[in-house]
Amino acid sequence: MQTVRKVAVLGAGSGGFMCAADLGSMGYEVALFSRDPARVRGVKERGEIEVLDIDSKPTGVRGRVALVTSDIREAVRGAQVILNPIPYFACEEYARLVAPHLEEGQVVVYLGKGGACLTWAKVLREMKITRKVYLADTNTLPYGASRMGESQVRLENRTQNLILGTFPGRDVESVAAVLEQLFTRDHGYEIRRAALRRGVPTMTNAAAAGHADGRTTRGHFACYCPPQSWRQSLYYRPRSRRAWQRQPG
Repeated sequence: MQTVRKVAVLGAGSGGFMCAADLGSMGYEVALFSRDPARVRGVKERGEIEVLDIDSKPTGVRGRVALVTSDIREAVRGAQVILNPIPYFACEEYARLVAPHLEEGQVVVYLGKGGACLTWAKVLREMKITRKVYLADTNTLPYGASRMGESQVRLENRTQNLILGTFPGRDVESVAAVLEQLFTRDHGYEIRRAALRRGVPTMTNAAAAGHADGRTTRGHFACYCPPQSWRQSLYYRPRSRRAWQRQPG
């Protein structure tokens, strides 16, 4: 997988602002897309997003945003990585918006819901997109963050463990190598690999679910962990009534 230089961030909410600010401060060429030009007017005027600490005080960190646009073709053109930190209910809509403009070899990562890469795959199949792109998702956002005003974002915490799934599952190592460039160990991140087996997210690293030992059972993801922590380990929505199985601690 090539070295990442340009990242497109699709969505200008708290997650999108934080992604753009963080990656811009690390030297990446960042394109920030919003369907509503008014939401990104302040960033476009200043050319950057300022990062505040958890007490809403300046940190001195500013992330340069090279391109602010409401033109989706312009946003994704030439980007090695496309990040999509939006609520899941808008996932399919964004996939349909982006699909015609995807380029060979691009990595598309939905940030915030395990299994969302299946939604992207469905859309690309329906729209007959045959270019090879890498589809992935993470179980949660890389940050706890709050957008503050027109060009500021408050960083509240970084997610230590990002559980990465891809479709098809064989792409997981390739995409992990890309994400590890963006979400680094220096910032406390650990990219945990998962795979999609028979269409269901399956942990390939037992530590990924904290106390859980992930495995497949008749095509479903089974989560085994101590009784006091099993609810905390529900990273993925079950696909059937029997998808989650609980065993004594």
